[in-house]
Amino acid sequence: WNDWANAQVHRIHDLMDINTLRLAKEGVDGTYKTMVWNLSQNVDRDTMGKLGLCQCLTPTGVPYVSNRGGPLVGEELLLLQ
Repeated sequence: WNDWANAQVHRIHDLMDINTLRLAKEGVDGTYKTMVWNLSQNVDRDTMGKLGLCQCLTPTGVPYVSNRGGPLVGEELLLLQ
């Protein structure tokens, strides 16, 4: 998934870093917990949601799985609808 991450804009890189630091502040390692982050939202919005729950999926969203380090793919998105 490194190619996918490298193709993203700097705003998304910053948001991934900020979400990781927010979890670290609470003592949670996002690489070991399955969370779906919405990287299409701005940093001041709730982009992580709750642990164990997936946020609303939108057509223009960028759903990112924290423990995999990559986005949700089409078949996974259909299963979550």
